[in-house]
Amino acid sequence: MPIIKLNKLRPGMIPSSNVVELNGRTLILSGVKIQEKHLSILKKWGITQIEVYGEDEKESVVTEEERDKYSIPEQISDALLINAIEECSHLFKLNDVNVPLTKEFFRLAVGYTIRNHPDVEPFDVT
Repeated sequence: MPIIKLNKLRPGMIPSSNVVELNGRTLILSGVKIQEKHLSILKKWGITQIEVYGEDEKESVVTEEERDKYSIPEQISDALLINAIEECSHLFKLNDVNVPLTKEFFRLAVGYTIRNHPDVEPFDVT
């Protein structure tokens, strides 16, 4: 996975791992598409480069490990899972998702966001 310098980073690119500032605070979660606002956030926090998915890896952004982490069934599309992670990351943007309890709340929030989608059959989130 390529490491991209901040001046080469463009909206639409997807971080392959959480972007974390020096004190351990998560700024952007992996799998969330970079937007214009993220570029200014990274600049303000002094982040000079991040690791992103390559062009050929974008199709398989969601790994089996991530599906297991969020307890998401295989029939749920990658796009729906990525959208749920992105939506929940906005809700948790002021929290440190590396704290175990917050990490669990985030996992549950992603699961319930997907479960409550009108096109999804109910499934057990826990």
